[in-house]
Amino acid sequence: MNIELKKIAVKHQLNFLPWGIEGGNGWIWYKQDDEKKFRIQISVHGKFEVYNSIKSEVVDLLLSNNCSLSKEEDIGTYFGYRRILYFMDTEELHAQINKKEKLSKISPSSVYNIGQINADGGIVTLGNIIDSTQNIDNSIKQIEYLIEEKGGDDKEELYAALNEAKDIIKEISEKREIQPQKRFVEKLGNHFKKHSWFYEAIVRLLGTTLLTVLG
Repeated sequence: MNIELKKIAVKHQLNFLPWGIEGGNGWIWYKQDDEKKFRIQISVHGKFEVYNSIKSEVVDLLLSNNCSLSKEEDIGTYFGYRRILYFMDTEELHAQINKKEKLSKISPSSVYNIGQINADGGIVTLGNIIDSTQNIDNSIKQIEYLIEEKGGDDKEELYAALNEAKDIIKEISEKREIQPQKRFVEKLGNHFKKHSWFYEAIVRLLGTTLLTVLG
């Protein structure tokens, strides 16, 4: 594992360092917590695409060792991206997901549907969200980054929709339930074709919230 991770670090001109040591313009840290539980920190000073490329290579490497990404934690930096990726045995992770699915089938209150988007005669269902690996703060930061990168002339409207999603998250957190959001869903549908990336990210964000607060 060390050799393969070091190769990824070298490829992207990062340092491969012992856990807790910082150096240069970025690094990859590696720590094994159990037989099939790992923590890998990636720190880069480039754009999100750079971080995401490195992350994809790390995820593929761990998958080849029968471990899957269970959580991604943003630990903050003044510039660039610094995050810890948590991995665990793939079979164990799938077992946990299957358990959530079974519970959702047993208890109707465990399945949540926030409505539908109508776009160009098609219907995209937003709901029955049962799994997500990213925490809420991390998801919001990624959406803000995407708005800046891809929002164009619609940035203001997209930020408004994101703020409304934050209000929904607050309501879910306080009331521990989700109410129909017809107006919000209709607003998403108005520009679905142009900014599908945004609405997919919103769905993942709400899914994260539901799993975190109501799971």
